[in-house]
Amino acid sequence: MKYLVNGLSPNMFDFKNSGKVVVKIDHLNTKEFCDSIKDAVNMIGHQSTADLVNALCGTSFKMNRGSFTSNKGDEIYIITLSIRLEEGKVLTLDEISELLRQDKIKFMRAVQIE
Repeated sequence: MKYLVNGLSPNMFDFKNSGKVVVKIDHLNTKEFCDSIKDAVNMIGHQSTADLVNALCGTSFKMNRGSFTSNKGDEIYIITLSIRLEEGKVLTLDEISELLRQDKIKFMRAVQIE
């Protein structure tokens, strides 16, 4: 299964069987990210982030503050900030687009391997 998220949390992984999870995380460029997410289950929790992904990748994702539990082999595609915002700050599309231009947006793939 493929998931698209705007942040990675330990709560996304299933620890029930062994009490531990091993995750491999790779950095992706924009093209690799966009090519990989077309059929992903969208779990982006902020509208401006979904709008940025749509503008970059030609997709039509909407904000979806759902949750899921990843299993071994699942792929989680992550768009995330490389900076910490002040508490409660919600970015507009213009603000998040500016962070992309400043190389403060990162694209990654996480795969649960154990």
